[in-house]
Amino acid sequence: MQRNINNTIGDTAPEVYFSELQAGCEVGSPPYGGINTIEELQTNLEDHCIPHGDNPAIFENYEEFLERRRILRAKKIRKYYESL
Repeated sequence: MQRNINNTIGDTAPEVYFSELQAGCEVGSPPYGGINTIEELQTNLEDHCIPHGDNPAIFENYEEFLERRRILRAKKIRKYYESL
């Protein structure tokens, strides 16, 4: 997430702010600044190894979210390492 978005989100639950962010991007009125389109949102999530997709329920189980994020981060690190 961009810093300005992180600051605005504060302690809002992920399932809430990701739903709001996606809905805002879909109608062209992002609630948290910085990310204005679904494409930018998808790129940002991928860049930061945040699990996403059509299932917002992923954020309801924090341990599962962390596990999925660890896997994505490991893949990103491996891809970078193999590119050296």
